[in-house]
Amino acid sequence: MASRNVVMTGNAIRNAAEKIMPVLKQTAAEALETVPENIRFTDDYARDVNTGNRLTFSDLCEYLYVTNRAMETQGWWHVPALQYDAASGVGEAYFTYSYATQIAKVKVDTLTGKVWVEKFWAAHDVGKVINPDGLAGQVQGGVLQGIGWALYENLVVTPAGEITTRNLSSYLLPTTMDSIDIETFWIEANEPLGPWGAKGIGEPAIIPTAAAIVNAVSSAIGKPLNFMPLTPERVLAAIEGVER
Repeated sequence: MASRNVVMTGNAIRNAAEKIMPVLKQTAAEALETVPENIRFTDDYARDVNTGNRLTFSDLCEYLYVTNRAMETQGWWHVPALQYDAASGVGEAYFTYSYATQIAKVKVDTLTGKVWVEKFWAAHDVGKVINPDGLAGQVQGGVLQGIGWALYENLVVTPAGEITTRNLSSYLLPTTMDSIDIETFWIEANEPLGPWGAKGIGEPAIIPTAAAIVNAVSSAIGKPLNFMPLTPERVLAAIEGVER
């Protein structure tokens, strides 16, 4: 489900499926004693549109097996040519983009600097939704990871290059206990280059999350913030106007 995977892998899978379809139609036609042109695949059935006779997909697979039909092929998809100048950064760097708007509701204890994320809204333009449950899980997981970036995760490196946050007791990560109410919205707009109109989702669920949280905390305390993670000590220092 990563941001490129649906388009890249999905198009390759579709290409492979298109190649294997004639074999399926020919086999179904033989089993139903008709011609391939009459075969339609709907609702897990291979159906003869003239007679109404049908064959379940599982029965079709069994027929393929007992008749020793080869059901193997390769699918390919190549990224279309783009006009992009890496030196100047001008042009099309990618052939399609996903867009998102995310909003965080936070609570800040101004005596301690402790921050809580109470609710989160995530709206994503993903093209055509293929797997709603998988998409929701991807976005919810991305939001939780973004909360980790904003509030907990802090890679500490000494001037000598030694990492001091070496384990999960010092490099903190959000757990299921930190999960919050996340409301998701899908904006479906057909993507011509995507498989069945779909685009990817992955990093777009993570990247805006931390920014939304930092901006929400900044609004709550009335002070600009340009750092992460928002540990209680650092937030309290910002509230008090103290450099730490």
